[in-house]
Order: sequence, then structure tokens, then C-alpha cells
Amino acid sequence: MGDSIAALGEVDRAAHSVGATLVLELDPARAQQMRDLRDGYGKTWLMGRVTEIDASTVTLLGRIDHAPHTFVAGPSTTFRKRREPITLADLRVGDRLRVEGAVKDGSFQATSVLVLGRPPEGMPMLPRQAPPAPASQPE
Repeated sequence: MGDSIAALGEVDRAAHSVGATLVLELDPARAQQMRDLRDGYGKTWLMGRVTEIDASTVTLLGRIDHAPHTFVAGPSTTFRKRREPITLADLRVGDRLRVEGAVKDGSFQATSVLVLGRPPEGMPMLPRQAPPAPASQPE
């Protein structure tokens, strides 16, 4: 009781459950780090799929909350796709993004935008700095 865990698997939103394929125990420092990351969503970072691009304003459907979010790209915003620098003009509707920045005067001002690659079908998404999966033991 009281341990922090992370579970990966198929989410059943109606039943408020996860058919877990992987369960990880988190140390208290990592659990706090994940709570802080969650609390910063929409304030210091965004992640989601682009639904609209209008000049320097980009709307995406949030990966975390499944809600629309808008960010503004300024002259100092950096853009990357994998390791390559790109520009705002290279973004396309449907791209998956990770955006860093901050809310200023009521709008999310992007400082960096990363176009994410598509994960292989069926591959679970592990949190950053997740411990490696335990090696299988020979029988």
C-alpha cells in the first residue's frame, strides 16, 4: 500500500481501467517527477497531433487530455524533426509534436517544437528514463 506504479496497456475509459501489459514500480523521486511533468502539461509543455495551422498559430489535439490546444510560434522558436532543423512551414496537419514553452498573456508561446516520429505499431510508449524491462531468466 502506498507504492507508486505505472501501467502500460489498453485503456478502457468507460470502465476506468487498464488491461496492463507492463507494470513498473516507481521510486518516490521518479513518482514526484512524473506528477510534476503531468502538472506542467499545458503550462510548460504540450504533446499531440496537429489539427490546424494558421500563420504562426498551431492547434493540436492533446495526447494527454484529448483536448484542443493552441500555441504560437515566434521568431525565436526552434523546430526540429528528428535531429534535423526545420521551419514552421515544414509542419503539416497530422504531425505529432512535443512543444516546450510557457503561457504568457493567455496564450502558449512555444520555445521549441519537435516533430515526433511514428512509433512502430503495437509498441508500448515507455516514460522517459524508465527502468529497463527485466531480462527473462532461462528456465
